[in-house]
Amino acid sequence: LRGWSLVTWVVEGGTVVQAGDVLVRLDTKRIEDAISQQTTTYHTSAATLAQSKAAVANAEIAIPAYLQGSYETQLKSLERSKTIAETNLETAEKMLANTKMMFRRGYVTDLEVEGNAFTVTQAKLELEVVKTEIDVLEKYTKKMQMETLNGNLKAAKSKLQADEAGFAMDKARLERAEKELEDCVIKAVRS
Repeated sequence: LRGWSLVTWVVEGGTVVQAGDVLVRLDTKRIEDAISQQTTTYHTSAATLAQSKAAVANAEIAIPAYLQGSYETQLKSLERSKTIAETNLETAEKMLANTKMMFRRGYVTDLEVEGNAFTVTQAKLELEVVKTEIDVLEKYTKKMQMETLNGNLKAAKSKLQADEAGFAMDKARLERAEKELEDCVIKAVRS
């Protein structure tokens, strides 16, 4: 045993013993306290390990969830907005061409032509905004999100490895403490 231990019981001198009979018992309070503390540490370590495993699983799920979920949804929404903006621009350009023809024939005023020209300009700007949003999503937002998600996965895996090592160490300490408790009883080897 490490350190010193108080003898709490000894077989009486001259007693005939058989193999396996207890000869000496040592005080186990210090060891029992260590086992209790190490048991708590062991269970805390097991809980931390379970959380780390869940974090890795979540981080692994987050990547396809982003790519096939929120990224796809956002991209399709922007593409729908782009189609609407293109249709609006095409309609505005046709209206402007029609208004110009009507102006040449004297059916509409210059102000109506300017109003339809403004509508074309506005439709072009709206289309450019949507195209820029798609470009930003594909070139920057997606890359940034993937870097974050991959970094989270790598960090979760590293923490899992550390927690696995800590769990193994805590388990070994608990087993050593339990073995030390068993060693506090000295038994006869031969009769």
